[in-house]
Amino acid sequence: ETGCLDFKHEWIPEGILNICFANPNPSVTSTAEHFLSGSDIESIDLSGLQSITSVGDGFLFECASLKTVNLTCLQNISSVSSCFLSGCSLLEVVDFSSFERITCIGHEFLNRCYSLETISNISGLRNTKNIGNSFLSDCAIVSIDLTVFNSLESIGDSFLYGCMALEHVDFCSFEKITSINTGFLFSCISLKTISNISGLRNVKCIEIQHGLSYFLFKCNSLAPIDASVPGYECLSEELKKVFEKFEESRK
Repeated sequence: ETGCLDFKHEWIPEGILNICFANPNPSVTSTAEHFLSGSDIESIDLSGLQSITSVGDGFLFECASLKTVNLTCLQNISSVSSCFLSGCSLLEVVDFSSFERITCIGHEFLNRCYSLETISNISGLRNTKNIGNSFLSDCAIVSIDLTVFNSLESIGDSFLYGCMALEHVDFCSFEKITSINTGFLFSCISLKTISNISGLRNVKCIEIQHGLSYFLFKCNSLAPIDASVPGYECLSEELKKVFEKFEESRK
């Protein structure tokens, strides 16, 4: 059953699985923390929330039955708080075309969206400067266009951690990144190729935990990364040592 609600609703009527906020309400400029989190909804249309400028932590967090969400109204938000759509294990597609103003993404952005295979219009994230921990970790994506992140300056722990279907990444837009935290591309077991490795030329700090960086950990399908790879010579000595250790671990 579908229900069209106004933003005054603090609860979802029993039996309502598909929700639309159809009527624009200019007085609503933010969502509370844990907006509709843990609910049983299967789809949600947010087109009536065009005046939203900020989203609280836990937006649609752990909506385990959610399959479709219309985010195209969120064109006025400049940052995304933690746990945005995290734990929506049946969500298959997201569209970021309206996210052009976003410069900061919080922790666990679309984390544990195990069915998420398709990201549409990721170019909407091109102005993002800072990404928190567990960005798109444990998703089902086969490919992601990282080349759009021309403004990116920092990334948190566990970047694309556990994306076991991911096959290729391109680092041409990572030139502003100077440090890589633990769990970077951890357990991307299908990852076969990396393009434009020279985009990591300014990385001089790789986080170590328990004596390990967990950099590309368990990425055993990846083609060798050594001096024969174009752009390798541009890398810092610190990063070259990490790649050397990675190659040694596969022998």
